[in-house]
Amino acid sequence: MWCPYIGDSHKAKYIVIADDLETGIRSGTVLPGEKLPPQRELAEMLSVNLTTVSRAYREAERRGLVKGVVGRGTFVSAGVTKTLEQPKSAMFKAGEIEMGVVFSLNHLEPTLEEGLSSVSSKQDLSGFRCYSEPAGLPDHLAIGAQWVAQFGFDVGSERVVATAGAQHALTCTLMACFKPGDTIAVDCITYSGLKNLAAMMNIRLAPIEMDEDGMRPERLRAACKSHLIKGLYLMPAFHNPTGTTMSVKRRQALLRIIEEHRLLLIEDDPYYFLASTMQPAMSSFVPEQSVFISSFSKILHAGLRVAFVVCSATLREHMANAVYNTIWMAPALNMAVICNAIVGGVVEQVIEDKIAEATHRNHMAWAMLPFLEDRLPGKGFYLWYQLPEAWTGYAFEAHARSRGVNINCAEQFAVGSPDVAPAIRLCLTAVETRQELTLGLSHIVDILEAGPGEL
Repeated sequence: MWCPYIGDSHKAKYIVIADDLETGIRSGTVLPGEKLPPQRELAEMLSVNLTTVSRAYREAERRGLVKGVVGRGTFVSAGVTKTLEQPKSAMFKAGEIEMGVVFSLNHLEPTLEEGLSSVSSKQDLSGFRCYSEPAGLPDHLAIGAQWVAQFGFDVGSERVVATAGAQHALTCTLMACFKPGDTIAVDCITYSGLKNLAAMMNIRLAPIEMDEDGMRPERLRAACKSHLIKGLYLMPAFHNPTGTTMSVKRRQALLRIIEEHRLLLIEDDPYYFLASTMQPAMSSFVPEQSVFISSFSKILHAGLRVAFVVCSATLREHMANAVYNTIWMAPALNMAVICNAIVGGVVEQVIEDKIAEATHRNHMAWAMLPFLEDRLPGKGFYLWYQLPEAWTGYAFEAHARSRGVNINCAEQFAVGSPDVAPAIRLCLTAVETRQELTLGLSHIVDILEAGPGEL
């Protein structure tokens, strides 16, 4: 069990304790899910007063290191080591089979040269050398307004902001709409990029229990009554990492709570085209208290970093200021390439091609992996795979990496709670060829068949 060393330091003792815990987590001597000593017990061990330990635990929670569970104690947050680390370089490691990072069949996209050539044939590129309005160029915003109409929005360009991808849109949203110490409700298993961003900005995440239909409304309502929650982050269509798509009934139940408690809905929808049925965005029903993010990184030219954000007129001014204070503006040439592809029908064709390939790869996974007999093959870019109970996600991820396969376990996506059902997210579209996918899946099957004891 972790026990900090205080020693002689000019820092306040509660800071020293919190620093020692963070060092332990960084070094791997303190593990995610590990239970910390009760506060009174630790105070006696260190010969300090209880208030010092209580402040240390609060400081550790502020840093995103720990999470208190009522009636059970304080635990090291699941996935916290991922938050503290820089993005791992495994995604660029030669010879490793990438099944962790969600790359999106980039080889099925037209070349960037084609996109640039098409843009240059229609307009003078010299104008893109200059600064432009932080919210985006009028022509691009008009196309953005037309694009988001498919999600149920009937808005003009004055409600749209251009950002440099979804992660930048999330950064601007947190900057514009929240302050350090604010709390946002999220799925108990959620997008790791939001976890890392919130930790950097000292914004708290309140994990809400999920079921097979997504976030449970009654759990969200209870959290709103017991905590001061200002926002709600959701991926209603093909949730990352579980692949869940919310039913209409579930969306309606959550919308009632959003309106009742005046929450700001942050709706992130990068995988909308993978959902079985197209539903209007939840944000379209609460346009004055929502931010809707529609990005293109999983559709076309991820490296260009392009996204459209829809929000209220009031929030739009704050969002534009956040864009200005981060990168001044989303690169207009990048936006021009994507907008031209939208108007020219390229985006629609690329989506069709990628869905066809992703569907085939899902059938491959269904044919090779055990325990999938109870569900039909889908068309997602990734697969949420429940492991046998003998495993932990961390252990399986480590074994896979030792076999040259990079995957992500459930703990990397968990918020707060140490109790995570063993599961992994397998990206089926990161590798370029089906042969490489077959090899990666075969390694996963071998590990499952051997079991944790044998390995």
